[in-house]
Amino acid sequence: MDWVAMALAGHRSTRRGRAFYTRLGVGMLALSLLAAPAGSSAPLAFDQLPDGMPLGSNVELLEDPSGRRTLEEVREDLDGWRTAAPGVASFGYTDSAYWLRFRLENDGYEPQQRLLRVANHGLDQLEIYAIRGNRIETVHTGDTSRFSQRPSAHREFLFPISVAAGGQVELYVRAKSTGSMQIPLELWTYPGFYQQDQKTLLGLGILFGVLGMIVLYNLVLFAATRQATYGLFVLFALAVSLNSVAIQGIGFQFLWPESPRWNQLAAPASMMSGALFAILFAREFLQLRLAQPLTNRIVLVLISLTAGLLLLLPIAPFPLYHWISVLAVSLVSVTLASLAWWRWQNGFAAARYYLMGWGAFFSGVGLTLLNRSGAIPANVWTENGIAGGTVLMLAGFSLALTDRVNKVHDRAEFLSDEVRSQLDVQAGLDRNVEHFRDQSPIDYITGLANRQRFAEVYSTERRRNSRMSRDLSLLMIDVDHFQQLNDDYGIDVGDVCLRALGDRIRQQMNRPGDLVARFGSEIFTVLLPNTDEEGAHFLAESIRTMVESKPIAVDDEMIELTVTIGMATEHGRPNDWRDLLGAAEAALLRARQAGRNRVELADPGPAAKLLSG
Repeated sequence: MDWVAMALAGHRSTRRGRAFYTRLGVGMLALSLLAAPAGSSAPLAFDQLPDGMPLGSNVELLEDPSGRRTLEEVREDLDGWRTAAPGVASFGYTDSAYWLRFRLENDGYEPQQRLLRVANHGLDQLEIYAIRGNRIETVHTGDTSRFSQRPSAHREFLFPISVAAGGQVELYVRAKSTGSMQIPLELWTYPGFYQQDQKTLLGLGILFGVLGMIVLYNLVLFAATRQATYGLFVLFALAVSLNSVAIQGIGFQFLWPESPRWNQLAAPASMMSGALFAILFAREFLQLRLAQPLTNRIVLVLISLTAGLLLLLPIAPFPLYHWISVLAVSLVSVTLASLAWWRWQNGFAAARYYLMGWGAFFSGVGLTLLNRSGAIPANVWTENGIAGGTVLMLAGFSLALTDRVNKVHDRAEFLSDEVRSQLDVQAGLDRNVEHFRDQSPIDYITGLANRQRFAEVYSTERRRNSRMSRDLSLLMIDVDHFQQLNDDYGIDVGDVCLRALGDRIRQQMNRPGDLVARFGSEIFTVLLPNTDEEGAHFLAESIRTMVESKPIAVDDEMIELTVTIGMATEHGRPNDWRDLLGAAEAALLRARQAGRNRVELADPGPAAKLLSG
């Protein structure tokens, strides 16, 4: 600077000298501004950065509502930049692009290398610009780009950064996404990150190992039993596993690296599929079809909702779809847990493990939400609350299935021995016993009249009815979903329920001439001499409400049943007995088609006209 001092000394006393001094100062100021980095924030020194440090308020940010501004444009913007708030840069769902910038400075005597981690798998567009003097290095990646375009072959967004000794680098980060706009920036040393990543991989290994064991165990049970409950649980567990694979970024890295479109759809698709299979599983496991018509209707509404949302996924706007799907999954979870509580309170013992599974899931979600809100500190449990809760939920569901199978097996053995002892059904029974059963007028399971006895009594009552010109009514009673009951509990339990129903129907009869018979597998008939339509309908409705309101106790389970009843009346005319039976059967068929658990009268059609002569 000697030439500057000479110039100032030679012109200090003159106006020309003062003008020269002014022009020289302005020029030096301009040169210093041109030489300074574009960012106004203070540089971050490497020796002052803890490993894994979230950058938070150490960066500046700028919103680009148009989403089309270039690097040159945002560098020249002197008014739009502002200091970021502490914590994670989070902007919700927005159409804007966001720019972040910061400078790194190496004051040491050795080159420094770091990893910039952007801890959000779901960013659609992610661009990194590293500026060193006049040289600009650019990386374009994101959720909509193929995995091979990432600078590091890792499930997360990792960007290597190197700074020479005594040098600086200015970094610009641009992000745009249809999902949640969170841009968490962290700086790591290579050893520090991979040491931390090993712990994460251990946790993921435990997570997917447990999920795999649950799926395999129940798949074996499904192959052995062919019961739909196990198949639906396996599908539910697979959907949950796929959702975890997609969220953790493992699927994009190893399963579909060249399919960015599917990578965007995998998480919401698996979430809605999981909700659908959870409903179907609950319907079978909690026996909601057999419990109450209202519960079955609720389940059908949930099935329609989740299936419809699943079909809308490829065409729906992502932000709107995200919130609707989250609300739908929350509704499904709360509803299924509430139905399980109701079933448990009504004596369905296996629901307790099912409820414990939901309790674990809700606890995991609560831990994660409290951690995200800052109410509790971050640790391995709070950071992975949802994943842990999901695994415990599946374990609870699996225990519930195992518990129910064990109880059914034990109960079937006990009931089988009891039935054999009551009926003398032993290994030494021969054909004489079978012949006796065939000839007996009594049904050996229920103790009621069998079909043969029913025909004999009806023939007698028909002749008496014809002579005395009285009314004769017939009820045909069908046990709803009886085959499903046999599939879930076994034939022995079904026989116990038939016996209990027969006893209860017989107790509704107040006259010695009334006859209750077992007409078929799960069909009872009630013959009512001297009974008109009004009286028969009153009795039929009494039977229906009695069956619906009084579950049958079998061991420690309360089995809820309903019946559908068809009814016909003959008005003292000599007709073939099969016409009355056909009219009652036609009424029963209409009652089934109308939704079951109801009483239907015979139509006043050709059959009824024939009956009335």
